[in-house]
Amino acid sequence: MRSIRAPLAFLALAIFALSLSVVSAQDAAEPVTAKLKYKAVKKWVLILPKEVWSSASGAIGIPHQGGDGFATSPDGMKLMVDTTGDGRTNDVVKGVSGFLQIKGKRRDGKKFQYALRLQKQGAGWQYASSGYWQGRIGGESITVIDQNNNGLFNEYGVDAMVVGKSKAAGFLSKVVSLKGDIYNFEVSPDGSSMSITPYAGETGTMDLRRNFKTYGQLISAIVSNETGDVSFDVANAKKGMTVPVGNYVLSGGYAAKGSETCRIRTGNMTPFEVKAGDTSSPQWGAPLTVDFAYTIQDGVLKVPPPPTNVKYYGAAGEEYYDWKPDATSPEIIVTDKATGREVAKGRFGGC
Repeated sequence: MRSIRAPLAFLALAIFALSLSVVSAQDAAEPVTAKLKYKAVKKWVLILPKEVWSSASGAIGIPHQGGDGFATSPDGMKLMVDTTGDGRTNDVVKGVSGFLQIKGKRRDGKKFQYALRLQKQGAGWQYASSGYWQGRIGGESITVIDQNNNGLFNEYGVDAMVVGKSKAAGFLSKVVSLKGDIYNFEVSPDGSSMSITPYAGETGTMDLRRNFKTYGQLISAIVSNETGDVSFDVANAKKGMTVPVGNYVLSGGYAAKGSETCRIRTGNMTPFEVKAGDTSSPQWGAPLTVDFAYTIQDGVLKVPPPPTNVKYYGAAGEEYYDWKPDATSPEIIVTDKATGREVAKGRFGGC
């Protein structure tokens, strides 16, 4: 039996190299952290996946050291608002809408500010977030929005986020795609800091552009997993996007053609699967089918007004809704089934 003797210096070098490799592997798994900066936005243009307007009756429901919210009091066509958290209304919104900033201390003693959009709705008032936290991590700009207006910024599948510079936000996600790679993503409850770690699970490719047909521009296409805590906006992923394996549905979206716009939601869409190492590319989009009530009397097609029951579905069952302007829907063409001859055409209004 032969033995191999190595110089002591060589062994030391080998041990040192092994130590370095272990440290490097550990370093690779350490979270990368970054700070975000709050920005108040007076003119709100960001498209949210599920915008929420909350009641401002009695208080703006943002908890702070002084209580569960900031007091409000209607005064004719005005709304008086406590913007300092001392319980006394000191600022005012006049007319039918306005913008304010409230300031105070969180219950942990940390100072904060929060920007609000306010609007009169019937006999009452409503508010929505009018600011966001923004920073950079993994080579991308990250924007985090409190979509349900409760002062928290870390509610996955409820709050909203933008990766990059899109004017449309998706749902806040536990996993994000940054420069083609995917990472676990965390954000602090107050929105001021975030961190990422490499995603280690199985992945596949989601390609929603390949088999999508539209006559307009797809601004956003948000897909979410079955629990809703993992979401991606794949509207601009022309060659597909790497995502964790699992079942997904189209949970939100926005499309436009000139000044005409509409929103997209799950509707009757069944989940589609992304398998490990495979590409999923479901067919969706045009042509749309229209579901509405009608009667035929004496050979005349009649649709009962107003057509509040009208629904528009795409090829995968996804629903298109909230058409703007309000009287603009896709053009409906009625043809004779036997001859194929066009007998009428028009649009639904007030959908």
